[in-house]
Amino acid sequence: MRQRPCKTCGQPARQDGSCNIEGCSNWRGTLSGWQGMYKKAVTVIGEDVAPRLGAYVVGGFASALLHRHDIRVAIASGMFLKVVVPDTAKRLELLMALYPCYWKWSTAAVLRHLILHMGELLGAEAEGRARILANAWHAMEMEMSPLQVVGHRDLRKVELLTRAQARKITGTAQGRFGYHPYMNPASRRTGAQEFQKLLPDLESGEVARACADLVDAWSAAASGASYGVSEQILVTRRISFFSGAVYGRTRFCSRAHRCIFLPEAATTK
Repeated sequence: MRQRPCKTCGQPARQDGSCNIEGCSNWRGTLSGWQGMYKKAVTVIGEDVAPRLGAYVVGGFASALLHRHDIRVAIASGMFLKVVVPDTAKRLELLMALYPCYWKWSTAAVLRHLILHMGELLGAEAEGRARILANAWHAMEMEMSPLQVVGHRDLRKVELLTRAQARKITGTAQGRFGYHPYMNPASRRTGAQEFQKLLPDLESGEVARACADLVDAWSAAASGASYGVSEQILVTRRISFFSGAVYGRTRFCSRAHRCIFLPEAATTK
């Protein structure tokens, strides 16, 4: 199919009429992130159908992996920590400690506590960092205990409400569902229970060593080490939290690699 010309400069234009030629007044950059994906979908299937594209997953609505709530929270956390934690392996260690939070509100609560103690955290040995992380988790639990996350399936959004508010509006008939404020809805344990399982390996420094190994492996591979190689590092280092199903290790490695190496290319909200 022949491309139509740009109305301004006469060069071949995109399907939406914008120009590919930088310098033309009708030029726009390449769309990226979830907004770009949505605009491209509108161009192809129209404004009536595009908002319905995708699937409802536990905790939100997604048309791509990057739309998942926990993936977006992880990338946002990585972008924030990159500003204040220059050491990549140490940043990955903190991201592993945040991993069981799942939701953005609990993750932000832990980060708020950590930022107040960042100087001490960066200068501490593994046991000291573990103590600061445990205090941050305790502070977050106190803050989140009277709250609940509510997912609105029809509106394709989640919000944080008090438990009293959540009880009034949740239910299958209403299409609204309540979730624990610091727990992966697909897990059988709360985030606090998962963090406690991770804590001994944080204290011993085994998590720090595993994170250093992961960063080395990812840096050595042009496009990042395979999931098999990444998972084997967690197995070899005997991180108890990841001793179970392969899915948990794969999910962490997928999120962590995006956080460490791809934050600039991602758009979070």
